[in-house]
Amino acid sequence: GAGVNLPIRQNIDVGVSYARNWIESNSDFNLDIVDAYTTFIYSADTFKTYTTLSLGHVWEPEKEESVIWGARAGAEFPVTANLAVRVSAGYDDDFESGNNGAWDGTASVNYWVTKRVAALGSATWLEGGAVSYGVGVAFRF
Repeated sequence: GAGVNLPIRQNIDVGVSYARNWIESNSDFNLDIVDAYTTFIYSADTFKTYTTLSLGHVWEPEKEESVIWGARAGAEFPVTANLAVRVSAGYDDDFESGNNGAWDGTASVNYWVTKRVAALGSATWLEGGAVSYGVGVAFRF
């Protein structure tokens, strides 16, 4: 996937992202998501908390498309000047009737290799028992 995050105020970021997902490397089940979000950040002395609200579009090949929404809350804890750990919980759903939503919990790390480049890693537990892992690179402009 890819995304762009833009701070618009001291404690508010907005962004857009695209992700292509598949379950257990089974290429028969693919899911694409385009998402726009706003994050509200509350900084304390030793950590920061955040709340994110999102609105997006999801589609699977040869299946119905849906508009989705999400909410997430979490905290980031610095370990060193370059390393931080994040934990968060979130809920995503569509606007259809019925019980289509799901909870998730994520633990992640980011390590700033330079002032402009970070290495990222995450593990997410999805409601129902599935686990997903992610790695990435972030660039600061």
